Amino acid sequence: MGSSGINAEYMGTVFNRIIEMSGVAPTAAELAAAKIAEKTTQRVLPRLATAVFQCKDSAKVYGVCLTKNVDNLYKNVCGPEFAQYQACVTKALKSSTVRR
Repeated sequence: MGSSGINAEYMGTVFNRIIEMSGVAPTAAELAAAKIAEKTTQRVLPRLATAVFQCKDSAKVYGVCLTKNVDNLYKNVCGPEFAQYQACVTKALKSSTVRR
């Protein structure tokens, strides 16, 4: 990894994949967007993992509800449980101090 935190090998892979898929070399804007996406992922994933871990109890309640209703799943079947889990994760993310 370079001093900017961007993995050059990864960026080379992204560059080659774009060319492979489109047959055209990416523009500078597309390369910049790929760098921003990688930096965002590196910053957000540790915070999200911490938040999800902190909310394991409400995640379990939501999972149990889904399991009980596995044969009759429909939108919002476990709405209150999901809302509780979502609120927990949101609160944990807002209070998170894990920064890169």
